[in-house]
Amino acid sequence: MKLPKVIIIAQNQPLDNDAHFRRKLADAEDRAERQSARFPDLDLLAIQKQVHRNIRDSLLFLDGRYMDLLDLMNFIKGGRQFPEITPDNVAEHYSLANTVTLNGIYLYQYLLEHGYDPIIVQNYATGNLPDLLGEEPLAVCISSNFIFMNDIREMAGQIKQHAPHVPVIAGGMLV
Repeated sequence: MKLPKVIIIAQNQPLDNDAHFRRKLADAEDRAERQSARFPDLDLLAIQKQVHRNIRDSLLFLDGRYMDLLDLMNFIKGGRQFPEITPDNVAEHYSLANTVTLNGIYLYQYLLEHGYDPIIVQNYATGNLPDLLGEEPLAVCISSNFIFMNDIREMAGQIKQHAPHVPVIAGGMLV
């Protein structure tokens, strides 16, 4: 008998840190603007923009890109050129996308002990979700421990595009 599959997405570490960083800042500024009506005596957007200026000033900025240490190491390793990191070649580069987190392990064990076939996708950015969704899982669980709410919303939308009938469950410390 084939056990029902449950996909667990542990994290979403992007392959392009510069684009991810810029998107996080834009999302935070949008959120500050939306929340500003609740706090009329504070200029939340101006405060958020100042926080972002301080953060940007602390980062390495080279050739129009914000870089972390791993980006810098890839830049040097690539002969002072930015490599294009893709799901197919990420293992050849320094990337947080290659890290392993422990979230999802308890859920994995629990599901396994209760007759399910859990599948952990360690990183959404490098996982082959369309193929996994083709196996018609019972559900897809997204851990909120290392993933921002806007990313969860976007990931859930992409999952629903591939498999509209599969429930998407977000859970963890941030939900």
